[in-house]
Amino acid sequence: MTAVIEMPVRQNASLLAGSKLVILGPLIAIAGGRWGSYLGLGGTPVYFADLAVGVGALLLLSASLGERSEAGSESGRVPRSLWFASSCMAVVLVIGLIRTPSLSLFTARDALPFFYLLLIPLFYRAIQTLGRDTSFRWLRNAAIVHLVWFAPAVFKVLPEITIPFFGGTPAFSPRGDFDLMICGLTIVVVAADKKMRTSWRVILVLITLVAAFSNGSRAGLIAAFAVVGVVLIISRPFSDPARGLLRFGLSALAVVPLTAIIILLVVDPPEWAVAVQKLLPSDSSVYQSGQNTWNARISAWQLIANYASADGGAVSFGFGFGSFPIRDSGAVQYLSGDVAVRAAHNFLVTWFAFTGLVGVGFVVLALVAWAVATVPAAFSMRGTNAIGLGLVVGVLVAAVAGVILESPFGYMTFALAIAFAAQRQELSSGEAPGNLKDFSTSLPSPRRER
Repeated sequence: MTAVIEMPVRQNASLLAGSKLVILGPLIAIAGGRWGSYLGLGGTPVYFADLAVGVGALLLLSASLGERSEAGSESGRVPRSLWFASSCMAVVLVIGLIRTPSLSLFTARDALPFFYLLLIPLFYRAIQTLGRDTSFRWLRNAAIVHLVWFAPAVFKVLPEITIPFFGGTPAFSPRGDFDLMICGLTIVVVAADKKMRTSWRVILVLITLVAAFSNGSRAGLIAAFAVVGVVLIISRPFSDPARGLLRFGLSALAVVPLTAIIILLVVDPPEWAVAVQKLLPSDSSVYQSGQNTWNARISAWQLIANYASADGGAVSFGFGFGSFPIRDSGAVQYLSGDVAVRAAHNFLVTWFAFTGLVGVGFVVLALVAWAVATVPAAFSMRGTNAIGLGLVVGVLVAAVAGVILESPFGYMTFALAIAFAAQRQELSSGEAPGNLKDFSTSLPSPRRER
């Protein structure tokens, strides 16, 4: 009898521990950005974020295999569209590995994005186990931690620090496109946190806006706007009959000074508003450099396409993971000139170089499947689902002109965001519904962490 009772308890403990570790991995990347995702054992390819996900996945899978699924239960089932997308990622992974010229750390590096995107059903299950509301609080905390170091780092108040024995990327080193997108996430999670005092929420949002406008990444700024825009469109904070009018009035009062500030930025952007200067057509060297960067990327993409076209097999199946098409095509001269650059600053072009038209075709199928899983769920559930979808769109926007989806901080965030956006029903019977219809019901009453 004792053995019968202890077995479910152990399985539940493993399930919970595994779920926490699986979610912790991407949250390390969100909280620390690029340098957070590369925190690990110095001199080795062992990183804490990957380690958390790996150990968590083993615990979660072992506990899941030991469970008995209830007949007719829908709460624990992963949507079929997510499984289909994972199947597509598996095919792309196989294509890239078969075509690889030789096995190396570069091979693993190029393959990891597809491995993480293949694991999205696991992230989905982990969020269900913890509950959307608990998972959301973790996401909110990670975004605030990101702001705590990013804002001082942007204004050079916080210097970069090399941490001995824990990776080669200096701590507190900003990464424009990703960090600005996380600023957009910070705005919506802070606005959604009704437990935080209004004054603190206003202060945090203002600090986030100033930090975002001060960074020089256009792709990141546009991605941040995409995150906020998607959440507002889905959540419709002014549609609540009880509080909508009050919220609209308070927002209108806030919009007046904010509009004046934006007009001043547009008419005569100050020196610190680097991102705005890159977006607005002018004769300034900042804007011209931004335009030159975009033109250079288009030239690089053309070189990669022409290089692949000269090889019939490469057009169909790419050059394989671990190859160097960016360098060998000559495109690297338009992408900073550093031979270490392995991404084309457009995820589809990069993945075309590695897996060809067939691989990109399966990626597109996966994107469609993810849209089927997330968009209806986000419009139906709103709240955390809407925030997840906003982050999904933000990553894709930044990935069109950057290297986010080819980098660990990007693909880990993307996988977690899809899992948030696709959630259907709580798995835990003791969990609050988590159906956050808008920001007025953002978080349920306090409860103990399980």
